[in-house]
Amino acid sequence: DYVEDVLGPDILVHQTSIFSKRPHGSAYVSWHQDGDYWQLEQPDLVSAWVALTESTVENGCMRVVPGTHRQALAHAYPGLEANNMLPSGVQLEDEVDESQAVDVVLKPGDISLHHTNLVHGSGPNGSAGYRTGFAIRYLAPHVRQQRAHYQNVLVRGEDRHGYYDLLERPPVGTFESCLAAYQAFNDQWPKKQYVLSEEAGGPAGSASDGAQ
Repeated sequence: DYVEDVLGPDILVHQTSIFSKRPHGSAYVSWHQDGDYWQLEQPDLVSAWVALTESTVENGCMRVVPGTHRQALAHAYPGLEANNMLPSGVQLEDEVDESQAVDVVLKPGDISLHHTNLVHGSGPNGSAGYRTGFAIRYLAPHVRQQRAHYQNVLVRGEDRHGYYDLLERPPVGTFESCLAAYQAFNDQWPKKQYVLSEEAGGPAGSASDGAQ
């Protein structure tokens, strides 16, 4: 319902991820804009970050820089760094004024919504507990994506455009059957050549690049 207020009545699930930081760990997320690597023709994608644990300054909550969704910023893809949770290693080339950043502090069950071009990142978890969140990226089906993409799920309304290959329904059942479906996806996906064209100027990357 919250996402419909932003995107309208027709909604796809574009991608989901669970991101978890271990206690006293060194994992972080570099400053970036999601839209840079998804290469959407229109920025009609919103990420819902659902807190499964407390998400605090101490344990490395997401930080955002207000107003940056209106800016097209330069990104670099230096490759995967050991502690960066983004598989592509994407990071802003432009220096971020961290004094302008806002901490997104959440309790378990809270959500935050952010624009696909909003600059965001997060620091390491310095607490004694886990920091875990579930990221759901919702997309309006009228938006074309330059980068090849795996199957999406229509969760509300209609898809009148046919730009994406849709699953009839997500995998359901036992833990074992869902794990088998996940493994089958991983076995199949590399064959789909998830890359950007050279003209698009982006990386050949992981299908799991997203928020943190």
